[in-house]
Amino acid sequence: MVGESGTQEPPLAVEYRINAGDRLAVKFFYNADLNQDVVVRPDGRISLQLVQEVMAAGRTPSELTEELTTGYSKHLEQPEITVIVNAFGGQLIYVGGEVGTPGLREIGGPTTALQAITASGGFRDTARKEEVAVIRRGPENKPFIIALNLEKAMDGTDLSQDIYLVPYDTVLVPKTNIADVNTWTQQYIGNTLAPFNPFWSWYLMLR
Repeated sequence: MVGESGTQEPPLAVEYRINAGDRLAVKFFYNADLNQDVVVRPDGRISLQLVQEVMAAGRTPSELTEELTTGYSKHLEQPEITVIVNAFGGQLIYVGGEVGTPGLREIGGPTTALQAITASGGFRDTARKEEVAVIRRGPENKPFIIALNLEKAMDGTDLSQDIYLVPYDTVLVPKTNIADVNTWTQQYIGNTLAPFNPFWSWYLMLR
C-alpha cells in the first residue's frame, strides 16, 4: 500500500509461531477434564491425551487449534478448543555477515531486521544493504529464505522491506553480490557458522 508521501507503509507484525520451550495451555470448552498445560519439546512436539504426539513448533496458535480440533473430532462430538501461549521459551535471533558484532540476539518484543542489525553494531562499509537474507522456519520447521532490500527501507522508498522478525530468524548481510541467495546462505552457514554454533544444526539437517 502506498502512503500519501509516496513511500510504502511499514509491515504489520506477523502472527506468533510456537517454538520449542514454549508453555502452552490447551483448553476444552465442553470437556474440562481434557485441559492440559504442556511444554513444547526440543523436537517441536507436544504430548496430549487421546491424540498423542502433535507437532506444535512452527505453527501459530490458531493453526494448532485447528489441527487439534480436527484430531479430537474423532473422539469428541463437538470439540471446542483454544490454545494459549502462557510462556515463551526462546526469543533468540542470529545476525551475521557484514555487521559490527555478529552473534545471537535476544528480542523482547516486535523487532524488525533493521533494528536487529542496529543492535548488532550496524552495517559495515562493505555490506550489501540491498541483498540481505532472512532465514525463517516455516510449518514443520522447514526453512525458507526471504530476500530484503534494506537500502529501500533506509531511504524511505519501501518500508515494507524492513520486515518484523520472529524467534529463531537469521539475518545475513552479504559482502558481495549474490547470484543465488539459497546457495550463498547454505555455504555461509556450512563454512562459517555451523562448526561453532549448534543454533544452525536444525537448518543443515532440514536441507
